This record gives sequence, C-alpha cells and structure tokens, in this order.
Amino acid sequence: MTDIIIAVLNFFSSIVESSFPALTADNSIISQVQAAVTAVSGFIAKVNFLVPIDTVFQILGLIVVFKVGKFGVFVVNWVIRRIADIIP
Repeated sequence: MTDIIIAVLNFFSSIVESSFPALTADNSIISQVQAAVTAVSGFIAKVNFLVPIDTVFQILGLIVVFKVGKFGVFVVNWVIRRIADIIP
C-alpha cells in the first residue's frame, strides 16, 4: 500500500517538476542585483539631504489613499445603482 502511495506522489511530483521552469540564478546575476541595490540605496541616501524620503512617502501615501477613496465611492455608487435597478 505504501508503495502505491509513493508511486502516486512521485508521479504528481514529476508532473509538477516538468511543468514549471527551472528558476536558477548564476552567481554573477546575484552579484549584479546586489550591486544595483547598493547603488540605489547609496543614491537615495545622497538625495535624502535634498528631498526628504519621509515626505516623498507621505505624498505617495496621500495619492494612494485618494485613489482608494475614489474607488470606494465608485463601488458604493455601483451597489446603490444595482439595488435601484432591482427595486423600481
């Protein structure tokens, strides 16, 4: 019985392994990503003197809150319209 369960699990694992691509990264790619992240963080540290990062994040947060609020108003309006269509 155990052999049958193991055979079924091996079959499903082979299907999964054959359907997904191999996601491998060479060491040079990882080092390039690390160098890019280091360069961006160094740039942000230098620019932070001119444009404070917390201010930028606050502005981006306000923009996101405004867009979510507009979407919320749209959803409430849509639901009210659907209810009004059902009840004439």
